[in-house]
Amino acid sequence: MAATAHLVIHHADGDTFYLLTHPNIVLGRVDSADVVLHDAAVSRVHARVVELEGVHHVMDLSSRTGTRVNGRAVDEYGAPLLDGDSIQVGNVRVTYRRGAPG
Repeated sequence: MAATAHLVIHHADGDTFYLLTHPNIVLGRVDSADVVLHDAAVSRVHARVVELEGVHHVMDLSSRTGTRVNGRAVDEYGAPLLDGDSIQVGNVRVTYRRGAPG
């Protein structure tokens, strides 16, 4: 398993953190998603963060509005994540961070 990592989900009223404790995390609008994003531009099942050989990647799951990392579109094959990368999921900005929150 990779070193501790987490997502910072940026909301108008503050940030929330999600520890990446599993190798396969789904982001989406449905309640069954691991990370639920309440935004109309987010698909029900929008994107996935997976750990492959110790490196986290984000993959788009054929969402309506796409997924972007640092402004670049990501497809179903994904893109590796580096500390501080900005992930756009619908209208929600998420930051990938290595290490524990705080």
